[in-house]
Parts: sequence; C-alpha cells; structure tokens
Amino acid sequence: MDFYKVRSKISFIYIVPNLNIMKYLFANSIED
Repeated sequence: MDFYKVRSKISFIYIVPNLNIMKYLFANSIED
C-alpha cells in the first residue's frame, strides 16, 4: 500500500468538488 498515492487520491477527491464550488460562487458573484 503506497501511502503517497492514497494521500494524493484523497486530496484529489477533496480538491475537485471545492474547485467546482469556487467556480459556482464566482459565477454567481459576477451575475449579481
């Protein structure tokens, strides 16, 4: 079990939804 691979996979799963949330908030702030 490669700890680094597992950690990068977890961080990837965590970061992607956050990027989508940031994009969503950014788009909403422009529309206002």
